Amino acid sequence: FLSQLGLFIEKTRLEQALKAGRDRLYSLAESAPVGFISCDVNGAITYANRKLLEILDSPSLEATRQINLLKFPLLQDAGFTDRLKECMEKDRIVKHEMGYRSKWGRESWLVVHMTPTKEEGQLSGASIVLDDVTETKKIQDDLKEKVYLDSLTLAYNRRVLDTLLQERLETLAGEGKVGCIGVLDVDDFKRINDHYGHKAGDGVLKYLAMRARKALREQDLVIRTGGDEFLVYLHDVGSEEGAHHAMERVLQKINGRYRLDDGKGKKLLNLNVTSSMGIAFFPKDGHTVEELMAQADVTLYQIKNGVKGVARSSEDPKATLGAVSCDEMKKLDAYAIETVGIPAIALMEQASLKVFEHIDTDRYRSVGIFCGTGNNGGDGLAVARHCLLAGMDVRVFVLGDPAKCSAEFRTNDAILHNLGCDAEVLQAPQELDRTEECLSGADLLVDALLGTGLSREVKDLYAEMIRRMNASGIPVLSVDIPSGLNGDTGQVMGEAVRAHKTVTFHRMKLGLLLNPVCTGEVVVERIGIPD
Repeated sequence: FLSQLGLFIEKTRLEQALKAGRDRLYSLAESAPVGFISCDVNGAITYANRKLLEILDSPSLEATRQINLLKFPLLQDAGFTDRLKECMEKDRIVKHEMGYRSKWGRESWLVVHMTPTKEEGQLSGASIVLDDVTETKKIQDDLKEKVYLDSLTLAYNRRVLDTLLQERLETLAGEGKVGCIGVLDVDDFKRINDHYGHKAGDGVLKYLAMRARKALREQDLVIRTGGDEFLVYLHDVGSEEGAHHAMERVLQKINGRYRLDDGKGKKLLNLNVTSSMGIAFFPKDGHTVEELMAQADVTLYQIKNGVKGVARSSEDPKATLGAVSCDEMKKLDAYAIETVGIPAIALMEQASLKVFEHIDTDRYRSVGIFCGTGNNGGDGLAVARHCLLAGMDVRVFVLGDPAKCSAEFRTNDAILHNLGCDAEVLQAPQELDRTEECLSGADLLVDALLGTGLSREVKDLYAEMIRRMNASGIPVLSVDIPSGLNGDTGQVMGEAVRAHKTVTFHRMKLGLLLNPVCTGEVVVERIGIPD
């Protein structure tokens, strides 16, 4: 009896000691500055301390225990689940670092230590310590950012060519995807420095980098490689043709008017700045940064010895700017050559350029362009392209049914689309409310609607649009003849657009002579049509 009593007392003492040790352990865990969580072999949570709830921003232990560590999607996406399985299945301590957004919205950067737990030699689950290093990570990233940033332009500097950019390319290789780099430099940059001073040159570089960054996605890069040279990287572009269009859009954002301080505080400079870009594709043109840059440099050199201000690769797809291919256009060309001896494509480009010459890009920075679906509307779309490439803010409205458009309209619409600018189609008077923002904020309106009267289908639509344009008080430039005016007979088809200036081609038309109240100043431009 005494022997059994002694064993009972010793057992009780050991149980009390074990309980006291467990209580001390839990007390330490509850007050620990790190998160602590344990789970069974199935991933069910058996314990979580207060710090863990704070890290996750969890409302309670009960809410936290509803998460299964092996099945919860957010943990699977962060790589946590795979490492926990590794810890328990291979019976080893595992360390994992991850960015994590909890179920309750808390974002943090965590260092995770996982240790398998056993009872009587059998795996029973895992104990996990989570250290919240969010602030430390932010400081490290900020320091790294400063090391990798160019102090003048705040673009990345050359250090990222061998680090961040090479890592991006390795990611593409692992996923079998396509990337694109563009080597860019400012056209005639030495002339800017020599003529306006290095302060102006520095201003151009700063604004160029800023414009480029705004045109890119988060995973893309702008890198200043030296002087006035930059590298633009597009990550996972899908297709080479899509990358061409994307690079052209970047170049459109970069090219244009730059308003800069002259560095002496005396005046504001207004410079027309263009850049050229050679393009190379990963993996077709190379697998390393050096190989890709070398290929892009070759193309850039060819551009610099030809037409500047464009983006081009060694093998441009047909859809790039200037590559007009359209059966209707060929028919028009054949007809135009037979009747006037000049290709139609040349005539329409000449006409649009003559109109664009009358737009003061220093005075007017935003323009609303209103087009019909005939040849006059096609000229308006071409004018929109010239304004876009000059760096102006452009909104294009097409009134009527584009399915019933002319070949000239279709051709210029396709080119404008390839530049990343799509016209807004309006087919009913109630849809014209979408023009209100433009009619209250634009510096200039371009009228390229019908010039020979209004067809029955669009009569009400055009009449209301003409009324709104006239009521806006914004200067109007008309292409060929103001809409609502019959140029051949001088007849006013309802109300006509009251143009401040009308640019017409070939010869003065009767309607322009008889209706000066509608046409304002009239300029006749020659585009090659014989009298």
